[in-house]
Formats: sequence, structure tokens, C-alpha cells
Amino acid sequence: PGDKLVLADALAADVMKSARVEAFERRGDVAGDTLAGLTCAHPLRGMGYEFDVPLLDGDHVTEETGTGFVHTAPGHGREDFEAWTGSGKLL
Repeated sequence: PGDKLVLADALAADVMKSARVEAFERRGDVAGDTLAGLTCAHPLRGMGYEFDVPLLDGDHVTEETGTGFVHTAPGHGREDFEAWTGSGKLL
């Protein structure tokens, strides 16, 4: 309760339905370019993932499925590898 999430507008209703959230309120806009490069707590913190993760811009992220964000695993796919190395991050 009280959590604030950032979701792509086109996907928010489906995400909330899938998560069985019956009521939510859209609070405003966040430009995507303001998110790129931010660092967030891993979503599974407290369950063995005690590290931060960067938000990276990627052309393979669309508004057609998911949340509008994607986790990046640079060792598990070309698009992820290119997003990671394109950000200047070391493997």
C-alpha cells in the first residue's frame, strides 16, 4: 500500500490487472529521458539480490507488452548486451 510505480501509459491497466490491483491512480508524467541512467534498488531486494541496478535506455523496449521497462542481463541476449555496453557500463 502506498507504493508508487512508473509504468508506460499504454500498459498500466494491463499491468495492474495482471498484478490483481483493483484500484490505482495515475499521478503524472515522467519523461523517459529523465529516467535513463538512474539507479534503483533491485526489485527482489531482501531475497538475495542486495544490489542496485541502472535504468538503461533500449530500443528493444516497447509499449506493446510488459511495463515499458525491461531488466538487462547483458550475458543473455544481443539487445541486452548492446544496451549495457552502449551505456558505458563494464561487464
